[in-house]
Amino acid sequence: MPASPDEFYAHAMGTADAEGRLPLSRMTGWDVFPFEQAGLRVVPLAPPVLPEPARAGEGGRDCPACVRYALTSSYGGSPAGP
Repeated sequence: MPASPDEFYAHAMGTADAEGRLPLSRMTGWDVFPFEQAGLRVVPLAPPVLPEPARAGEGGRDCPACVRYALTSSYGGSPAGP
């Protein structure tokens, strides 16, 4: 059975530092990673919000990417298709 949002949050916070920040990904240590690791920080982990707020494009809200596509495309139909 999948973990509840609160269980998942509690598990993630078990690896967070005192400020609630998760450790950086291992890829930040790769030679090909384009940023210096010093000063690179992860935002603090926020607790889950239930119910989740509607995302852009859901709950009657316009999808910003779809609107941009419709405004800049020469395609005559809707972004999702004819």
